[in-house]
Amino acid sequence: MKAPLVLAFAAIATLPVHAAEAPARPEPITVSVDLRALSPQTSERIDALTLESRVVLRLIEEGFAVAASWSEPDVRVRLEEADGAVTLTAVGGGEEERGKVTLGAGTARELQLEIAQKIVDLCRGRVEAVEHARQKARAPGPLRKPPPPPEIEVPAPPPEPLFVDLSVGAGALWRGYGVDPQVSASIALMTRQKAGMALLLAYDRPISPDLDLHEFQIAAGPKVGLLRSKWIDVDVGLAAGVVAHAFEYKRPATGTKSGTVLDFVGLVPMSVRWKLGRWFRIGLDLTPGYGARVIHQLDGQPLFQRGDARLETSLAAAVAF
Repeated sequence: MKAPLVLAFAAIATLPVHAAEAPARPEPITVSVDLRALSPQTSERIDALTLESRVVLRLIEEGFAVAASWSEPDVRVRLEEADGAVTLTAVGGGEEERGKVTLGAGTARELQLEIAQKIVDLCRGRVEAVEHARQKARAPGPLRKPPPPPEIEVPAPPPEPLFVDLSVGAGALWRGYGVDPQVSASIALMTRQKAGMALLLAYDRPISPDLDLHEFQIAAGPKVGLLRSKWIDVDVGLAAGVVAHAFEYKRPATGTKSGTVLDFVGLVPMSVRWKLGRWFRIGLDLTPGYGARVIHQLDGQPLFQRGDARLETSLAAAVAF
């Protein structure tokens, strides 16, 4: 009985042995997405931070590995803007492919979904080229230095766009010896972030039983933004100009019955604006300043007077575009 057992074990020993090996998983294709060429205005329009998170999740769902923009990924996707649209360029496997998403009037979420899908489509189109490049690199042959990755020129961001801020307000002009009602308006040409120039207009109606008074004010100067947030803007500036003080006696006496006096005025306009949607604002304007003292007398008795220190306060409504 021992001989057959020995022969059986010998036969088994001669059979080929195959190790149970799990199939090797393919190396995932790495992708980087570069949003640095987008302007601050477009980044705010599409909510770039949320877009970046949404793109990462979509790429992972499609089986891609997400890499940093400064690494050496298999596919580089660059976003730029031109003519009211976001252009997308995907470079990988020695080739490139382009796409475009028009900004239009869609919401930020709609644009994010469209841009994320376009990025996924471009990356899918690069898969075959990347895999072919990998096979070529692994093919036997003389050792050679791999070619450098294609250089991607990141264009300088476009000049910061300007926007116009128009506001109107109603309030009061506070000066020594009295308070006068006032209406005001301003127009400012600003960058989207922090600096610009402003033109200030105001009309106030000093109240006097003996005089008919009107004051017209115009001033201009630089303006800077101290705070820019999602809900509130805070600005401060410096301005210089002139005040036209027109007067007429209601009970004329001998001498001048009416006239107009021009005086210098210096202002420090400050404003707080709460944002109501994309274009509209409401807020409070506070403008301390200095102007010439105003005194009207009749027979040596003062009929009207105002001090040189001044403070303008008003509630304002504004539109920015």
